[in-house]
Order: sequence, then structure tokens, then C-alpha cells
Amino acid sequence: MNLKEKITVPNCITSMRILGALCMGLPYFEILSPQFFIIYTLCGVTDVLDGFIARMTKKTTEFGAKLDSVADLLFYGVMLIKLLPRMLGAMPNAMPWMIVTLLAIRVVSYSIAAFKHKKFASLHTYMNKLTGLCGFSMPYLIKLLPEVGVYTTVYIIAMIAACEELTIHVYTATYKTKNRNVITAVKGEKTMGDFYSQVYEVVKKIPVGKVATYTQVAEMLGNKNLARAVGNALHNNPDYTAIPCHRVVKANGKLAENYAFGGLEGQKQHLINEGVEVCDNRVDLEKYKW
Repeated sequence: MNLKEKITVPNCITSMRILGALCMGLPYFEILSPQFFIIYTLCGVTDVLDGFIARMTKKTTEFGAKLDSVADLLFYGVMLIKLLPRMLGAMPNAMPWMIVTLLAIRVVSYSIAAFKHKKFASLHTYMNKLTGLCGFSMPYLIKLLPEVGVYTTVYIIAMIAACEELTIHVYTATYKTKNRNVITAVKGEKTMGDFYSQVYEVVKKIPVGKVATYTQVAEMLGNKNLARAVGNALHNNPDYTAIPCHRVVKANGKLAENYAFGGLEGQKQHLINEGVEVCDNRVDLEKYKW
């Protein structure tokens, strides 16, 4: 991605949030001052606008997502640093333990997700969204309500959200950012787990020296439109020695670039070892289709 492609309206709006956060972080920028609330509110507006405009103009990119994450991290990090002295002053004994406990649960949750999915995984649950809203609203709330009550309420909501996400990461094997709550996540995992098991049983039947397509496997399960779901199941294959997912290829015979066990070259080598000819990363389905 070149520089010109990175300079988009959504990314420029996100960059404004980064600039605003840096301004709020200046030593002489007083917390809860009129200037603070002006910049703080503008930063909140950019947080809503950048994603909305990116989706509307179809300018969503991996770079934009990373830039947005950096902006959010910087924005909330500066806010926490600015508010921390007030929080400690209001609850000097409880606040340190509250923060440490919450961070510890988040670290454990993200560590489990990283171990399972080999990447940073954060879920868009309703409770996480509510936590974000409450966190953003905190400077406004402490101007209107008793500080201890505000901090305690936000902490309870954040703790519930953190525990919920930890539970989801522990009890689910697949990563779905749009898991909305722990109940639907676990129920969905059970349903998905049953489907995955069916996929694995079909794939086990593909003989050595033959291949099947994702659509073919889906048809054998009763719905050819589930080809993509079949691919997801095989990407989460728990044991490729028992479940030969390398014998499943695309509808045109091409190998899978994202083959879970060694990428395209790994799948190619597995097939060659079983006597299947691979030419230009493609298998002749007329000759080798199961």
C-alpha cells in the first residue's frame, strides 16, 4: 500500500484523534478544563466518524484499522494518565487494586486468545461497547455526579465486560469478533462445533491420492452454499494427521493460500507425497477428484 492510498478521508479523521490526544497529554493541559472538553469531545466525534465514513465510502483497509487502534490506545491512555491522580485521590485504598485486578483479567484474556488464535483478539461484545461508552463519558459524569459513584459504576461494568470476554475466550475455539455476549457465543460454538465435526468426518473419508472441493464437501453435508464454512472448519482442524484437510481444494482445483499447516507450499508437498500431481498450484480435478 503506497502513501497515496493511505491518505484517505477516514485516515485523516483518525489522525486528528491522534493529534488531539497528544494535545491533551501536554503537561499544561489541565484535566476537565474548557479546553480539555473541547478537544476531548472532538476526539470522540472522530472516533465515530472515521469508521462510519470508511464503511460508507468502502475505504476500510488494514492500515486504517491499525491506525484506528493506535489512535484509540493513545487517546484512552492519555485520558487514564490525566484522570489517574483524581481517581487515586477519590479512592486511595481501593483504586490501585481495582485497576490491577481489571488489567490482570484483560491480560489473561488476551493471552489465551493469542495462544489459541495466534493473534491479538478483542471481541465486540455489548458489554465491551458499554464499557467504552462509560469510559468515554467519565469526564462528563464526574462534573455532574459524585466521583466515587462514577468510578465504582464504570469499574463494575468494565469488570463484567472483562470477565465475559475471558469466559468467551476460554470456552470457544473459534475467533469471532462479533460475538455479542457470552450466552450466544457459547451456544454458537456448540452449533459450530457440531458442524465442524461433520466436516471432519467427511474429509476423513477422502482416500489417499484423491482430492475433494470445498463445495463438494458442503454438498455431502446437504448444502453447497456452506463451502466457505467448510473452509473455516478445516482452517481450525485440530489434527491434520487424522483429518487430511490438505486433500480439499478450491472449485477450480487450486490450492489454498491460507492452508493452516504450512501455507500453500505445505499443502502442495502433502499432495505430492501422496502421488497427486500439482501444476502451477492447481490439481487436475478430472484426474484426481474423489
